[in-house]
Amino acid sequence: MQALPNIITALRLLLVPAVVVALAQGRYTLATVLFVLAGLSDGVDGWLARRFGWTSQVGAMLDTAADKLLIVATIVALVMLGLLPVWLTALLLLRDALIVLGISLYYRILGGVEIAPLPAGKLHVVVVFGVLASTLAHAAGAQALAPALPWLFLLAAATAVWSYLSYLRQGIRRLRAAR
Repeated sequence: MQALPNIITALRLLLVPAVVVALAQGRYTLATVLFVLAGLSDGVDGWLARRFGWTSQVGAMLDTAADKLLIVATIVALVMLGLLPVWLTALLLLRDALIVLGISLYYRILGGVEIAPLPAGKLHVVVVFGVLASTLAHAAGAQALAPALPWLFLLAAATAVWSYLSYLRQGIRRLRAAR
């Protein structure tokens, strides 16, 4: 049973190509269902791991990788289909790239890094999942979402900047404390 969260995470990884293929085929309803299922699985595996103490370093890394892969693949597919603004795509990908660069620099300077998600980062992931699910649902025919999408895009942009600045501030604080 301890492996259950990792199995769920592995299944989420398998949903990534399914979402992308469904999008490429114009099967937006299927893509929406698969994406939402993947997002829900993220909550389930995290809850199980915390609730029953079934956590592991591998599981934490696998979970983060699965989330990033699902989000990035969906973002790239949506922008290629013209369903997501290029400016938002660039901002979201830049945020992640800058965080990875910061972690790399931190590791290079101090020789070790402890990565813990910040509340701002968790909120950002929830918002991005919501924005992507809403964009997919709109593409699938939920036209009532159309007026909300520009506001949701702005919310995703705001949480991207806020979470990046939170991680940057934490990294600078840790560097100063280590010196």
